[in-house]
Amino acid sequence: MTTKDFEGLRDYILSKNKYFSNGFFNAFTDSKSNSVYAYENGVLKSIFPEDNLGNYFYLRNDPNVKFSAKTGYEDCGVGKLNFDDSLTVYLVAIVNDADEFELINNLRNTVLSAKSLIAIPTAAMWQTENVLIDEMKGFEDSEIIDALARLKNQKMVKLTLTISKEYVPNTCITNPCKTC
Repeated sequence: MTTKDFEGLRDYILSKNKYFSNGFFNAFTDSKSNSVYAYENGVLKSIFPEDNLGNYFYLRNDPNVKFSAKTGYEDCGVGKLNFDDSLTVYLVAIVNDADEFELINNLRNTVLSAKSLIAIPTAAMWQTENVLIDEMKGFEDSEIIDALARLKNQKMVKLTLTISKEYVPNTCITNPCKTC
C-alpha cells in the first residue's frame, strides 16, 4: 500500500458521492490538541471537530499495517512469499440533514466498488452523538459538550474498514524521499 492508494480511495469516494464538498486521507489524531488533522495541499489542517467544512469525510488509519504471508508462489526474485498487507481504516462522514443508514449504505457500496484496494466494511456507528463522542476520546468533557451543542442538522457516521492489498516482493529498491 502507498499514500497514493489512500489518496485514490479518497478521490474515488468524492467522485461517487457528489454531496461531499471535501474529503481527507491519512488523517490522524493529535494527542496533545485532541484534534484530528490531515494534510491538504501540503498544509496541516485541523479537520475535526470543525463546523466550517460543509459535508465532508476523512479516512483515519490505524498506525499498524499487518503482513500476512502467503506461501506457494514461484520465486519472485527475493523469496517464495507474497503478502496480504492490511490495516484498519475509519471512514468518518459528516453530512447535513442526512439519513444515517442511507449514508452508511452509500459509503459501503462505494468502498466495496473501489478497484485499487480491497475495502471490507466490518462495522458502523450511526448515532451522531455516539460518533462524535467516540472521535473525541481524550477531549475534556466541556469540549465534547460544546461540540454536541454546536450540532445542528449534521449527521455523523463512522465505518470501520479493513483495507488490504497484495504485496509482491521484488529486488527493486527505490528512493522513498521526495526531496533527496
